[in-house]
Amino acid sequence: MDTHRFHLLRALRRSRGERGQAIIETALVLPLLVGLVFIFVAMGKALYLYTQYIHAANEGAREASVNLPNSTTPLPGGSTSLSAYLKQQVGTGANVDICYSDASPPSGQTNRAVGEPVTVKVSSSYSWFPFMKLGSFTITGSATSRIEQDTSANSSLDPTITTANCKP
Repeated sequence: MDTHRFHLLRALRRSRGERGQAIIETALVLPLLVGLVFIFVAMGKALYLYTQYIHAANEGAREASVNLPNSTTPLPGGSTSLSAYLKQQVGTGANVDICYSDASPPSGQTNRAVGEPVTVKVSSSYSWFPFMKLGSFTITGSATSRIEQDTSANSSLDPTITTANCKP
């Protein structure tokens, strides 16, 4: 009779096995892993946009400092407006601001004279999770360069915002 009881207990222990444990653990951990993947993808996209905006701002500041674009030397793609060219590079949803020094230049010169700074800012609003309208902020890339040629006659390099809003 003792052996019968022993076999019965052994059978009960076997029937209470751990067969469904892996499914339960997966169900508990999977949402955390999916959330982590979403966070890494969102951070990667934000970093990519920031890098693109910095690159576009550097390119724009360089083009503005050497007096391009103008009607005789258009930018690649035929664009004669620096603002339009940079928007083509980073997407039409971005804001492009071209700013010149607000310091008073020497008499007889403009704030677009040789040696004065030109600042180009590229920015747009970014949402971590756009489908949830959650965590929106602005990504901005900015670059400043010294003007190498007088740009006062080049209308395609006109400032796009007031100089008071032009802090780097």
